[in-house]
Amino acid sequence: MMSDFNPNVPFVWPFAAWQGTYTGPTDSPTLTADTLIDASMFANSIVGTNGTGKFSIVYNGNSQVIGGTTFVGSLEVVFTPVPEPGSMALTGMAVAAGLACWRRRRRAVRQLAAVERVDDSV
Repeated sequence: MMSDFNPNVPFVWPFAAWQGTYTGPTDSPTLTADTLIDASMFANSIVGTNGTGKFSIVYNGNSQVIGGTTFVGSLEVVFTPVPEPGSMALTGMAVAAGLACWRRRRRAVRQLAAVERVDDSV
């Protein structure tokens, strides 16, 4: 059991590193799609306050030193928690406010154009 694991915080675990050339896929969807990560036997819960997080596999092409040995790249298991409902609601409200401002400005421009057309015809 990991004493410091918190299902509300992202985690990264390197699980494969190499010194030569890597010729496999480098995009996360392809790496994750072919891999089943069975979390049913985890001692820690992966259910946070906002729901169950998800695991993915990520290619890291950056050099790193592990135990005194330099590796040119690695594959990592990444745990991503579910976003907070509050941050999702805040994003939704910001989008709604932006749309409201855009509509109000658009309506004002149309009204101004209509007034100018009436003034030109008189």
